[in-house]
Amino acid sequence: YYFAHPIFTLYRKNAPQFIKEILADVLTECITEKQVRHDGPSSLQITANASENKDTIVLHGLHYLTEKKSEDIYTIENHYPLLNVTFECFVGAKTVKQVTDIIQQKPVDFQVIDGYIVINEEVLAPHFVYKIEL
Repeated sequence: YYFAHPIFTLYRKNAPQFIKEILADVLTECITEKQVRHDGPSSLQITANASENKDTIVLHGLHYLTEKKSEDIYTIENHYPLLNVTFECFVGAKTVKQVTDIIQQKPVDFQVIDGYIVINEEVLAPHFVYKIEL
């Protein structure tokens, strides 16, 4: 894809919604199997890191809302959990042995649907780390 206009500069300056939608459409068309996807707000960031031998995936999630209470820096004042969030991680044809919440040291319920491990959380903490063992 080629864009004749400096869309990233335009988005940084004015954040028009139509540019965000155009980029989302292009990425959806170019990337057919996303590594991680979720139905939470855009402020939820989830990263996936695989071990060298590809037998473990670690999902690290953050959901903190920053506030600009001073002139120079942004701060995090409050921690808000998310409710009823579903997120998915692509595992392909690999068999998932178990998923563990590393912070709380407890197993996590999951399903495997169309090559994705699917986790539904009624209450999702603002910081979480899940270990997927393949």
